[in-house]
Amino acid sequence: MGANAIQEALFPPELDSVEKLLLSFDIVYSLNHLGDVGHYHSRQLTDGAIEVRCETPYPHTFEQGVIEGVARNASLAKVRRYVDGPIGGDVSCICTVRAR
Repeated sequence: MGANAIQEALFPPELDSVEKLLLSFDIVYSLNHLGDVGHYHSRQLTDGAIEVRCETPYPHTFEQGVIEGVARNASLAKVRRYVDGPIGGDVSCICTVRAR
């Protein structure tokens, strides 16, 4: 479901690469939601991969689908690793994505 949801999302035109998109994913999330319903925190790792911390009310499987959908639709990246957040915690999951 998450992978399909991303196909309907609004994206600023300047986010024209998977790296720019993932590093600015909190902006995209805010454009597509009303109110304060969580955040995405992204950072580039020393090996070039991008880590995305999903701090939203959505289940980790939905978040994984969203990030996977971004990677697949961009055809430029693959999801390398998922780490589920603790049950009841603020982080639903952490996804690590590597550009191809």
